[in-house]
Formats: sequence, C-alpha cells, structure tokens
Amino acid sequence: MINKNMRIVVLYGGFSSEREVSLTTGTAMGNSLKKNGYKNIIFMDIGGNFFKELLEIKPDICVNGLHGKFGEDGKIQAVLESLKIPYTGSGVAASCLAFDKAYSKYILRGAGLPTAEFIIASKDNQKPPFLPCVVKPAREGSTIGISIVKQEGEYKRALKIASQYDGKIVVEKFLDGKEITVGILGDKALPPIWIKPESGFYDYESKYTKGKTEYLFDTGCTEKEMAEIKDTALKA
Repeated sequence: MINKNMRIVVLYGGFSSEREVSLTTGTAMGNSLKKNGYKNIIFMDIGGNFFKELLEIKPDICVNGLHGKFGEDGKIQAVLESLKIPYTGSGVAASCLAFDKAYSKYILRGAGLPTAEFIIASKDNQKPPFLPCVVKPAREGSTIGISIVKQEGEYKRALKIASQYDGKIVVEKFLDGKEITVGILGDKALPPIWIKPESGFYDYESKYTKGKTEYLFDTGCTEKEMAEIKDTALKA
C-alpha cells in the first residue's frame, strides 16, 4: 500500500537558464501530488542552502522538477545519491550523458541509430561544415541558444549566441521534415506525437506559449513508418 503521508520534497527553480520553466514544472508536480492524496509536500527552490535543508528535512523521496544545468545533467542526482535520498527520474550517468548533446550523438551513432551529421565546434570556427545547419550549445535545454543557419553569413553570429551558454557547441546538418516525439514508459513506447509549431521552429516561445504549437496524434505517417519510429525510440 502506498504511504500517502510520506515526506515528499519537490525540487524546482534553481539557477539555470530554464529557471522559470522549472518553477512551472515543479508547481504542477506538487499540485498533482496533492490532488492524488499526498499530504506532506514540501516545495524547495534550489539555492545555496539546499544541501543543509535536505539534511534537516530528511525526505522520503525527492521529486525532481529541475530543468537544465544542475537539474538534468547528473549533478543533483549525484548529490541526492550521496545523501542516500531516493529521487525520481534518470540516474547520474544517464542524466549526464543525455544532457550533453555531443555525448548523446556519439552514443547513438555508435549504436547504429540514425542521427544527423554533426561536428563539435567552438566560437572560433569560421565556416559552417554544411548548410543549412543547426547551431546549439551542447549542454542546454528548451531550445535556448539554438539557431538555424541558412547562409554562411549567419554562422558566426549563431556561434556567438551558442557560446554564451556553453563553450562546447554542436553543429548539425539541418534535416527538413516533421518533428515527432515518442515517450518511453519502462520498456514500452507511447504513441508518437507530431510536434507542429505555428512558426515552423519549435523554439522557447513555441514550447511555452499557449496556442503556439499543436501536438497531434495524427502524424500523417504510414503504419510502417510509425513502427520504425517507435522501434528507434525504444532502441535509443
């Protein structure tokens, strides 16, 4: 039987560039737990004293609503493991590797899974390796710092923008087409969803502004394509 009186700490906020998104996520998580009958919910906006606060509170579990650096990159996971506090989400290694787009792409490529051609760049690179291309910080989320470069003259500016968030920059060959996402629950793939932003680019505004993006179960793909999409997502 589930203990509805367990002490649950919802971690949210923090100090990454995705702080505002995390506040929304954590609030929604905590409210959902309350609606489901959990009575002892503590919201913790991660700051300088969070380590001490966790030691004092002694939570039964931490629900991780943090986004970005020190939330999804393995660091908060390592802290919680060192304190022997159970937490939701992926572990240290998986979080660290998944958050770094370069590591992720090397792993996918090594496993024989399809991924866009790419290079690791720095702000000093002069010419794009391919056009059009996507320039992005290796370790950021919510499309922050990302640019789609269509002409060579746009490349330098894109590198400068990305470098404001990370010294490690991934430059990918731009792939034109639908963006389809597949959630994974345990070892099962959930139904694919077509992400259809109004602007054509699923950027920060499109992700977090109501009405800017449609999320469609009708992807327009064939049954064979849908099966391949789900199979690839599971392998990844």
